[in-house]
Amino acid sequence: MLVRRSENAVVDYWDEILEIIATCVDREKDYELRIDMISLTEYFLRKETLHPTIVFYSEIILKMILIPCLKWSVGIPSNSMRKAAVVCTMTLLDKNLIESVKMFQNFHEYFTCLKSCLDDDWMNELRWASIILMRKIMENTKHHLDHDCMKEIYEQLLKRLDDAQDGIRIETAKTFELFFELLPENWSNSLYDYAIKGIFIHLDDNNVEVRDAIVKVL
Repeated sequence: MLVRRSENAVVDYWDEILEIIATCVDREKDYELRIDMISLTEYFLRKETLHPTIVFYSEIILKMILIPCLKWSVGIPSNSMRKAAVVCTMTLLDKNLIESVKMFQNFHEYFTCLKSCLDDDWMNELRWASIILMRKIMENTKHHLDHDCMKEIYEQLLKRLDDAQDGIRIETAKTFELFFELLPENWSNSLYDYAIKGIFIHLDDNNVEVRDAIVKVL
């Protein structure tokens, strides 16, 4: 509350504030404290007057706050925390608060954590938000994505085409459209064939909207 009421004065203590938040989102801390900290981070990301400062510290926010909040832990309630981290990353990208090269440099570390969100069986909205975030990351890093990145992406997209939720399968198809737009010409022929075959299977989906989305991909 003190930090929120301080408005732009927080800039003078930005290093200390980020250090405190990073310490308080540690998985050993109380769940309520961690939720408060990720909520405070989202407040910062949405406050336009702080954006110039956030751009400078964006990679630190990503590595020290968002990635730790995105990680799954056995026996620790984390769904709301992970969803909040996904939303914060969306805000970071939507408001152009992180340079594409910085996002790309942290792609593999971030994507490793995002996979657990994409595979979460119990929280449909987390999977849905994660697939949308994946598309936003691809849009942000499109000039840097290499063969390994595209391989990781296509594997996750094929999994989500089998999702039980129609909406998630449709969003996955939309993301696949971007995937093929960004795919380099010299990408693996075998992986390309496997991806196409995996997409073709869904032409007989029970939902007509999903079928239409698959047709657009093909």
